[in-house]
Amino acid sequence: MVLRSVVGIKEKIQQTCLNRYGATSPVASNEIQEKIKETNRQKYGVNYPLESPEILEKVKNTVLKKYKADSILKVPEIQERYHQIIKKKYGVDYPAQNSEIQKRTKNTSQARYGVKFATQRNYNSLAREILFDKEKFSKKLKEMDVPGLALYLNVSETTILNFHHSYDLNLIQSNRSLYEIEFDGWLKEHRIGAQLNNRILCSPCEIDFYIPEHHLAIEFDGLYWHSNYFKTSEYHLKKTEQCLTQGIHLIHIFEDEWKTKKNICKDIILRELNIFSRELQSNDCAIQEISDEISKKFLDENCLQGYDPSLANLGLLYKNELVCLLSFDKRNEQWEIIRFATKLGVKILGGHEKLWNYFIQQYCPDSVAITLDRRWFDGKKLKQLGFFLESQGAPICWLTDYNIRIPFGVIDANTNILGKIWDCGNDKWVWKSTKNQK
Repeated sequence: MVLRSVVGIKEKIQQTCLNRYGATSPVASNEIQEKIKETNRQKYGVNYPLESPEILEKVKNTVLKKYKADSILKVPEIQERYHQIIKKKYGVDYPAQNSEIQKRTKNTSQARYGVKFATQRNYNSLAREILFDKEKFSKKLKEMDVPGLALYLNVSETTILNFHHSYDLNLIQSNRSLYEIEFDGWLKEHRIGAQLNNRILCSPCEIDFYIPEHHLAIEFDGLYWHSNYFKTSEYHLKKTEQCLTQGIHLIHIFEDEWKTKKNICKDIILRELNIFSRELQSNDCAIQEISDEISKKFLDENCLQGYDPSLANLGLLYKNELVCLLSFDKRNEQWEIIRFATKLGVKILGGHEKLWNYFIQQYCPDSVAITLDRRWFDGKKLKQLGFFLESQGAPICWLTDYNIRIPFGVIDANTNILGKIWDCGNDKWVWKSTKNQK
């Protein structure tokens, strides 16, 4: 009886709302929605509060302060709760893994944009005509190489490779990408002499760029050509080790890094070549504790890995300009350097040592660890600070849709459209205090 009465009351409320507002609830009515928007416009200048940059910034700062993360979804406890809810509701770890949701997404995209995936709506008419027709696509690809067809259709090389893979074709061979051509031009702009496609250093494999004067080699690892369809899990690591035995530092640039963080990639390479736009003395810089908000902005602009929450951020300021930053955290009772970055184009003589010595004096750690990405860094500067190489990790596997890399475990690894790509693993370097040693 109680259940029936509750259902009856609910139906009466809905009927009253229908009569009064033309909807089953006040919030669903167009009239009320317009009033809400008008109130928000008067108060915030936008239709909805979360469209306001000021409110978004306040939300970010609140989350940073409360959870030490720039997004609630990056908090481990909240991630776990989210996964539990999704698992219970859809039977999978992520909604996009659910076949019914995938089907609905494709149907919605087809109805709205006339394509299977919403991202395809930006293709021009010629691109749609060629890409969505296997025979036309095959014919055009036989006439052109991948970079040429990408330019002709005004799409990315990755898009061409994706369609080539989805049609199960075998028409193209690996050749120089637009990124390699662009990088070659950039080296020439800086008058940097490099050997191209060197087959001696890692015979029978090839090195894209080798700069003998600086014992530096550079590889452009395309997400398609360097995926598991063509390369093994040890491929990148073995090339790195082959170069290392010859005293050569090999840097691997993944395609998505060059697309999204090109300036930072260039800066790392210029540092290896000792090329800078400004040179400062550490004695002219002041040390200051830096807030999370300022640290985040600086790291996102100057560090390849971007921001990561930390316990301590130490910065070097030159005339009130932040030019260098060291971020520390304490994990499993051990201090770790989790980020180190210098402003793009700036060289600070003695800058590393000044920040490092300040940290040792102020925080008195027994030991400090740092994890380096072996694709980019060789640890030589850490040796100068007293660190030693403690361990080397195996290559890490990423999933890829050939546009970006996706951390393993974030989405379903068994889907047909995703490939795998491996890096070179990480090196763990450790510094230990001598104060307790006899």
